[in-house]
Amino acid sequence: MLQPVIRNFILCEKVVTGPDTPRRVSLHGLLSSIRSTDSPSYPLLYREINAYIQMTGCRGSADLHVDIYHADSGNHVFQTDKQRREFEKNPLQVHGLAFRILNLRFVDPGLYWFEFCYNGIVEAICPLVLR
Repeated sequence: MLQPVIRNFILCEKVVTGPDTPRRVSLHGLLSSIRSTDSPSYPLLYREINAYIQMTGCRGSADLHVDIYHADSGNHVFQTDKQRREFEKNPLQVHGLAFRILNLRFVDPGLYWFEFCYNGIVEAICPLVLR
């Protein structure tokens, strides 16, 4: 089975699509690092993170989800619900997909890996640093 080509994997605070133009996507509050301003700093509750993926080369049906791991410890932090998608037969079509993650609790600072999984295979990794 052919795997998709990942064009973009971006973390942000909000994904917005227009009611008249659902294929036009705006990403707000791009995230590459988060600095806790709480006291104590950790654990940190982050209200909303969106993982946005653009991909091509999709065929047939696929189960999609995002796993989150703390890089230093290897601890699994979170897994999104699996989304089942049926793709058209045109492998050149670009597909956008957002995973909305609410109330994500980070126990420790450090590097976190967000892993996009397509039919159980990690296809892309996006880092997030917490300070």
